[in-house]
Amino acid sequence: MRTGIFGGTFDPVHNGHLICADAVRKQLALDKVVFVPAGVPPHKIGRRITPAQDRLAMLRAAIGEREGFAVSDIECRRRNYTYTYDTLIELRRTADAGEEFFWIIGADTLADVFNWYRSADVFRLCAFAAMKRPGCHETVFQQSLQKAQEAGASVFG
Repeated sequence: MRTGIFGGTFDPVHNGHLICADAVRKQLALDKVVFVPAGVPPHKIGRRITPAQDRLAMLRAAIGEREGFAVSDIECRRRNYTYTYDTLIELRRTADAGEEFFWIIGADTLADVFNWYRSADVFRLCAFAAMKRPGCHETVFQQSLQKAQEAGASVFG
């Protein structure tokens, strides 16, 4: 099974999220995309965000019965900061043997993955699907892509 994991704050979820998730699902032939709203995102400390349970409910409403999409509350259940590494470890525990994970991120975020908690381990646990977004310069994206690949990450852009 090939599973895309789309993490984010989703405050609020919008059509751009759904369109990107569907494009990645089709391009990488994913069986499903699981949206994982961050419970307590460490990169948004001090910023006002909608409560996690409300964002989770909005995401479930936006996705509805769309085929190939699901929502997980895995990060919303945590009381402390939510890190990609911890989420991947937990997902791996319950995954089928041989299941492949693809973490969906915006191309602008690719330059920052080296600063993530236990980034080298994250690179080992999943591949990345980097979606180009408006405002992300091609040169910056290509440099980030090369740096990620040199660090051992599998990246699809």
